[in-house]
Amino acid sequence: ERPACPKLSLKKDCAGNSYKELYHHFHSEGWVTFTSCSLKKNEETVLEPVTEYVRNLTRSRASTVNLKCVKDLAADPDTVEFMEYIHGGRRAFPFQTLNFKVGTQQGFHSDLTFFDTQPRTLMAAAWVALEDTNPNNGPLKFVPKSHRYGIWDFNDIGLPYKYDIGDSEESRSKADGPYYIELAKIIKKMGFKTKLADNIKRGQTFIWAAALVHGGAPVKNSSLTRMSQVSHYFFEGSSYYWNPMYSDIGKNKIRYDNLQIKACETQLRNLDSDLKPAFTCADAHTEAFMNFAKEEL
Repeated sequence: ERPACPKLSLKKDCAGNSYKELYHHFHSEGWVTFTSCSLKKNEETVLEPVTEYVRNLTRSRASTVNLKCVKDLAADPDTVEFMEYIHGGRRAFPFQTLNFKVGTQQGFHSDLTFFDTQPRTLMAAAWVALEDTNPNNGPLKFVPKSHRYGIWDFNDIGLPYKYDIGDSEESRSKADGPYYIELAKIIKKMGFKTKLADNIKRGQTFIWAAALVHGGAPVKNSSLTRMSQVSHYFFEGSSYYWNPMYSDIGKNKIRYDNLQIKACETQLRNLDSDLKPAFTCADAHTEAFMNFAKEEL
């Protein structure tokens, strides 16, 4: 398998790892740790303000907040460039951010349960540590190589669709509960090995494939924070963007979470010159994301 953009293959991240080596690790394992040079350069204007924001949160998490520093972190140039590189040059754009003050302790899941594309899996996530992780502050847990075995949504693990469930927290809990339980059983039954991202340094980015099974490890010391931001990205080439958990394609019941994200044709970086198109719908979607004014509390 040949990575797109040969010139980028020679580039290294700020930890000295070549893009080509990181590319092969990502596709083999379903995850990779990336150190962005542009983020390191902009630490005072991006990383510090986001850290201060999360430190002062009065709740455990915040979703897609209207703060320039949060959006700038999601649109970090080196991170987006690298995401496009490991996805064959396909243009990417952020569509959601989540900021966490403490470890989530969330059960194993696949992001494709909650949002996806058509065709499927044109999505990825980048989790930035705002402080060092360790075994006691509830680091990410994940199942290496699990992205090779399925998409791990409701249908994939044999659970019924939940398209008739409401949007309330109670309804979501009723829908999510059986999913987390069943997926944990399957992971154990199949003998998968699990791993902790317990040595991610402040400013480093943990990137995972759309179908990688992951969650939050137990917080062993409740006095510790685990400040972070995860940004989710879609890629060009999808006919629509949807929520599989609340959909049933067989019954033509599709839940579109964000109708503002319009379909667009795939635009790839030039494999020989490494040039990307001057302006594509990924750029338009990124501009819309940066100008999005809603704050979800």
